[in-house]
Amino acid sequence: SSAVTELVEIARRDRLVPLPADDAIDIAARHGDNAGDPFLVINSRSRRAAFVLPAPSRLFDDGGVQRRVRLVRPASHETIPYADLQASNWTLTNEAQWRIHWCR
Repeated sequence: SSAVTELVEIARRDRLVPLPADDAIDIAARHGDNAGDPFLVINSRSRRAAFVLPAPSRLFDDGGVQRRVRLVRPASHETIPYADLQASNWTLTNEAQWRIHWCR
């Protein structure tokens, strides 16, 4: 046929809306420890705040399992191996200190 194919690219930009601290605490508390305490962390190097959620583990071809967690910050999130979290500068903190750094 003599049909013409055209390609159109659409660039989309969504406004970045940071997660409010109160909403973050609610989400984190639902996945906290047995006492219901959320896993709130601050990076001792960068002074950034985040909270930690469970994430699906990764299963390797040899049968090995990698435990992973989701690190959620005000405007982003990432899934990392639990061992990387333990070896990093992220440390548990209390809610008052966490709120100071979350709102920066």
